[in-house]
Amino acid sequence: MTLLELINRTSDYFQKRGLESPKLQIELLLAHVLKISRMQLYLQFERVLLDSETEALRPLVKRRAEREPLQYITGLISFDALSLECSPAALIPRPETELLIDLIKKDLQGKPTATLADVGTGTGAIALSLAKHFPEWRVLAIDISPPALELFERNRIRHSDISNVTAITSNLLSSVNEPIHVVVANLPYLTTEEMQNLQAEVRFEPSTALDGGRDGLDLIRQLIQNLPATVERIYLELGIAQAEAVSQLLHEAGFTQVTVQQDFLERDRFVFASKVAG
Repeated sequence: MTLLELINRTSDYFQKRGLESPKLQIELLLAHVLKISRMQLYLQFERVLLDSETEALRPLVKRRAEREPLQYITGLISFDALSLECSPAALIPRPETELLIDLIKKDLQGKPTATLADVGTGTGAIALSLAKHFPEWRVLAIDISPPALELFERNRIRHSDISNVTAITSNLLSSVNEPIHVVVANLPYLTTEEMQNLQAEVRFEPSTALDGGRDGLDLIRQLIQNLPATVERIYLELGIAQAEAVSQLLHEAGFTQVTVQQDFLERDRFVFASKVAG
């Protein structure tokens, strides 16, 4: 079977199984198995696949047809120009979080060197990206989950040039014993009702990284109400109906400047707050 024949046949199969962008899905799986870029596939459409190659691809196709996320199947994700290992130990980083990183970089540019904590680090996407961009800062990658921190450590090793980031096992900030000036957090924010209606792919992700309780704010509320006095700035990613409630929590916690930022679809997705001018 040629590469093009396999792409067309599997694309039809994925479409019948209800997968979005079925042709893209099989192309990405093929590129992963053949260890070439997706663009290189287009130069090899007439290539006849080896039996060993089709055998390696078959179980991956089955997993994707069963709605396992592509990122867990390939084990890698690209995030803000970083190649990160991805596994069911942590949430899959979303494009919205890349936007959050871009907004934070702009907001912190030129600010005095400080210690930044990424609370609920998971893969380490936020911590590693900000540590790379602000090499003079001290960045703490914080998570309560040992498997998540093991995943973070593998990603830290993948990017050994980023030397200013340290992992800490902690329930939010409760075990951090040094002054923190900036907090970034993409904590679980799905409501109990939303958890009962998850998309098929999302069901493969760890519920502890998704479930925010009845109103989705259990951990976010706990984080804000227990922030150390040294924290001057906080950046939060939220559900699209939570910005008003979280803004109020931040005002009550002593943050005088609170702004809401929107995602790619112009939905209120991020809340930034500061106790200092500028």
